[in-house]
Amino acid sequence: MKKLFTFLLVVTCSFLSFGQENQAVAEGTETTFSEAVASGVFYFILPEGTSAEEVKKNSAYYTNFFTVEYDATTRKSTIKMVDNSAESRHVIVRFLISNKVRTVKLGATEYTVSEFYEKYLK
Repeated sequence: MKKLFTFLLVVTCSFLSFGQENQAVAEGTETTFSEAVASGVFYFILPEGTSAEEVKKNSAYYTNFFTVEYDATTRKSTIKMVDNSAESRHVIVRFLISNKVRTVKLGATEYTVSEFYEKYLK
């Protein structure tokens, strides 16, 4: 009986941990985010557990496209585009994914990273 209980507990914990998605929150609303696109400066709250070292390491690959400032206490990242083109903004998707982001919440709506790019960054 103990073995069965332990097995079920492990299986339940496994499903719960795999089911959690890492979400970033984009600053703004669906209507005001176009201003961020025009200015080339974006603010994202990265998922809990994201370290400054991870962000620094991951952003180092994309310095030709944008710079990233990260505040680990608030988890807020500031992305400033070097070249504010749709192609360069597409690289933000790779940066978010490299930081384990799977969905982006803007306003009250949650998008996959790809959907977010198609709808707001393109």
